[in-house]
Amino acid sequence: MDFRLDPGPVVADCILELERLARGAAGRTVGTVGEIEVQPSLINAIPEQIRFSLDIRGVDEDAFRGVAREVAAYADDAAGRRGLTAEYRQRQTLPATPLDERIVAALESAAAETGEPYMLMASGAAHDTMCVADHVPCAMVFVPCRDGISHSPDEDADPADAALAAEIILNAIHGLAGRRP
Repeated sequence: MDFRLDPGPVVADCILELERLARGAAGRTVGTVGEIEVQPSLINAIPEQIRFSLDIRGVDEDAFRGVAREVAAYADDAAGRRGLTAEYRQRQTLPATPLDERIVAALESAAAETGEPYMLMASGAAHDTMCVADHVPCAMVFVPCRDGISHSPDEDADPADAALAAEIILNAIHGLAGRRP
């Protein structure tokens, strides 16, 4: 074991460091490793190379960019301690998209009027809203999904929850138009 130059433990350490850094960062920062490519991908061979993705998001751009820099530095150091090298490349970067405060307030008011529990939350996922928010005022309503699974073919929302979301949106539109249903 002492003679192996195995990048696997470095990747494992980096994933745990990502989790630690994201939890400690500001702005509801989250971090995910969604892709891991092992070459060669053989059950009995030490990998020559492992490539993994980092998806780091949050509402505080300095915070999530700081986590990315810190993970890259950590990977370099962790690899070096094992006689290996690490390389960090940024594949894509998108700033957080602020939503329209007036629409968010109308949705919050409409949600409160239902008497049902709700929460304001930021979404780190790439939604269509990102593409149009610079052109028109936008906000979003999220519907709870079974087991918290979204952006997946397994996503499943209760029709009653979807109907409640539609009611909230309709009532927010009425509120923004200055009339109550």
